Amino acid sequence: DNIITSIDIGGSKIKTVIWRFDENDKNKFAVLWVGVVSSNAIRKWNILDMDEFKQNLDKSLEEAERMAWEQVAWAYVSFNSSSIEVVNNKWIIAVSWDEIRNDDVIRVLDMARNGVELPNREILKVIPDCFTVDLEEWIKSPVWMTARKLEVRANIFSIGTNVLNNIKKAISDVGIEVLDIYPN
Repeated sequence: DNIITSIDIGGSKIKTVIWRFDENDKNKFAVLWVGVVSSNAIRKWNILDMDEFKQNLDKSLEEAERMAWEQVAWAYVSFNSSSIEVVNNKWIIAVSWDEIRNDDVIRVLDMARNGVELPNREILKVIPDCFTVDLEEWIKSPVWMTARKLEVRANIFSIGTNVLNNIKKAISDVGIEVLDIYPN
């Protein structure tokens, strides 16, 4: 299906956006509707009242579904929180073949992720800042370059485990499957 849904949890509002990708050009899309609900159940992006938060979330979803004539079963979720932290880390690996492949990029990002100790936190995303291929720095995309070593400088976004679990629980309780979570 060409329908995508996202839920943006802000400091005082919850927005549900439903859009449809163009069948002929996947780079184009049209927003079908945006459901916006104010919420006093959130302060500084933390849930203060779970029942009220779920009611507000449900209202935002219902408005968007009704106006877009679509039923939402899953969504991408974005939010900003005072408990989101960004840690920078570097990691280096030996390249498996003569050329860097996607597997090498995934492996170096996984190693950068695993090389960080974050007690009571969940990692949301590992986003590469840049790569170094042998001694060449500031490479954006190293795939298919010849090299022996691949290094990454990565930004690792994490959030308090309890904050993330409460958000996931609330979304699940209103019948929505979370496909992925993005920090704002």
